[in-house]
Amino acid sequence: MSKPAWADRPCWYVVSSEDRAISVALQRDLAKRLDARTSELEASHMSRLSVPQAVADVIADAAAQFGAG
Repeated sequence: MSKPAWADRPCWYVVSSEDRAISVALQRDLAKRLDARTSELEASHMSRLSVPQAVADVIADAAAQFGAG
């Protein structure tokens, strides 16, 4: 393998605006470096636990773009 899979596949990133473990600026930078489609949620570090429906909606939207929904 010469490069990671995300390098040539679409990526999504959920920025958690209330995260106290990873700064919001770093999250945004990582998303930009991944060239990810970015959503920002008012959520803690564990967004899938603090706002599960919002995270599920992002996943469903991503899946729908590839006909997997």
